[in-house]
Amino acid sequence: MNRLKSKFALIIGAVYLFIGALTVLVFYAGTDRIIRHLGTRFAEQHALLEKNKILSLIEREVALALKLCDDPLIRKWCTEEDNPRLKELAFDQLESYRTFFRDRSYFIALVKSHRYYYHLGGHGRLETTLLDKDNPADSWFFTHLRSKNDFALNLDYNPAINETKIWINAVVKDGHNDTVAIGGSGLTISDFIREVVLSRTKGISTVLIDKAGVIQAHANDAYVKHNATIRDDAKKITMYGLIANPDERTALRQIIDDLTAGRREVETMDVAIDGRHYLAAVAYMKDIHWYNIVLLDVSQVVRLTDFLPIIVTVILSFLLMLLIIAVMLNRMVLKPLTAMTNASLQVSRGDYTVTVDVQQKDEFGRLASTFNSMTAMVLDHTHNLENKVHERTKELLDVNAKLEESRKQILDSINYARMIQSSILPASPLLSQHLREWFVLYAPRDIVGGDFYYFRSIGDGFLIAVIDCTGHGVPGAFMSMTVNAVLNHVVDTIETVDPAGILGELNRLVRTTLNRDTTSDGIDSGLDIGLCYCIPRERRVVFAGAGIALYLCDGTAVTEIKGDRQRLGYRRSRIDFSHTNHEIAVSAESRLYLTTDGFLDQGDGTRGFGFGRARFKSTIVAASRLPMSDQGDFFLRALHEFSGTAPQRDDIVLLGFSL
Repeated sequence: MNRLKSKFALIIGAVYLFIGALTVLVFYAGTDRIIRHLGTRFAEQHALLEKNKILSLIEREVALALKLCDDPLIRKWCTEEDNPRLKELAFDQLESYRTFFRDRSYFIALVKSHRYYYHLGGHGRLETTLLDKDNPADSWFFTHLRSKNDFALNLDYNPAINETKIWINAVVKDGHNDTVAIGGSGLTISDFIREVVLSRTKGISTVLIDKAGVIQAHANDAYVKHNATIRDDAKKITMYGLIANPDERTALRQIIDDLTAGRREVETMDVAIDGRHYLAAVAYMKDIHWYNIVLLDVSQVVRLTDFLPIIVTVILSFLLMLLIIAVMLNRMVLKPLTAMTNASLQVSRGDYTVTVDVQQKDEFGRLASTFNSMTAMVLDHTHNLENKVHERTKELLDVNAKLEESRKQILDSINYARMIQSSILPASPLLSQHLREWFVLYAPRDIVGGDFYYFRSIGDGFLIAVIDCTGHGVPGAFMSMTVNAVLNHVVDTIETVDPAGILGELNRLVRTTLNRDTTSDGIDSGLDIGLCYCIPRERRVVFAGAGIALYLCDGTAVTEIKGDRQRLGYRRSRIDFSHTNHEIAVSAESRLYLTTDGFLDQGDGTRGFGFGRARFKSTIVAASRLPMSDQGDFFLRALHEFSGTAPQRDDIVLLGFSL
């Protein structure tokens, strides 16, 4: 009983570990989905929040720059640059605007003179320089003159102050709507990154890019400074360049296209950068034509360890439940079982006077009552039990001996019948004499069967056939012997070799032999046959079939020549039915196959589906690459792989040959 307790403890422990592991896996999968969902929602909301924050910061500066460029006094001075009075008033106005710009700076570049006036803020002063279209550093001015936009954002590095800035380039137009100047202000990128890009939340960072993917703001200052100093767009660092996976780069391009088209306000994707995996949320800032990308390291924001109290609670609950089960099992099962085991041991030693106290009214109580009744009965029958056992044993031995003798006689008779039936099958030397290559798969379901194959040399060629008689086992064997005799008689008496005519005469004689026209008993039997008359010298085959088809393979495809549906020898088989001859021209590469329905109808052992004609044709094509002598084993393996452990349904004959 201690062993049983140990087994129970082992089983309970194993169940606990299994259920615990399963619970942890399910919990992990569930929390992973929750973390993923929360992370996605958090990233989307953070992206929209950052978008609004960035837009509110930049749009204010853009609006102020547009207001500066639309100021009537400044517009007038831009057309009359050499007017000293206008110039003084204009710069007073520009100084007023400068105090409202976040960067405390402004610039204005005149189209006519290419003079560039700028005040960099702080304790700086107004500076003037000339713009040169051949100077790459001044290309922003001439590029924007060709643009039709009212403003543009330009990331540029100023070596004079060692600062990288986001410049707001706004257009100043005259009364004829012609561009006369470009003015605006700038945002120091270090301040911008510190306020917008660098997140105070661990595991979150923001990247700003333009439509081409060029990084405009990033937590890594080196990227921003590089893009600000490099004039060649092809050499700038892009977000696509930071992503190693080409599928992820394609996904980012598609997201940018969708956001630009206004299909979504924000979209998320998985992305790997520098070996780390992020959940990226992308939003489009339409007014400034930039995109902000929030990179969220989900493992840093929401961690599995946050759910540790829940996991511990679940584990402790399982432990308490198993402890209660163990206590109840010991009280309700193991203790009564121990008492029953001890009583059984006494009975095994020959003490049939033992009884078990009935303390419960459940199954164990009924078992104890039954045990007590059993011991009383055993005690009553102990004295004469040995005599009864001896008598019953002798009777069983006599019956078994008679059954074994009957079985031996039946098997001897059937094996002898098999030897007789085998005598009607064509001998291998005869087939090899007339066929270039051949094989036959002959597999009765029982020792003997109703399916057989036939060969007869006649005229310039020979007849070859497979025949499926009704039934299997001994009845099928009797039927096959009868049909073989009738078929030989028909072949012996025909004047011309006509497979269709042979089938018609075979039908008539089988019906006559089986008294189909004079008896009306409930037994109805007949046969299916596929018969070929082969003339090797002419490379010609004449085929007629009754329920059996001929399959012709040229090595790549299989042609099925179906026989007539009219079977032979049955009551419903019409005497006046004329079967069809099919003339077939064959080549040296042609392979011909005849099979009874035992092969085609063999089940797969699971759903009960048969092997079928389509699978049979595919097997023929696969086997055609092998010599004929090896194809029998190939077909047998294919059938066994299909049927598995399913028993054989019917007799099987499969014959393959070539002329």
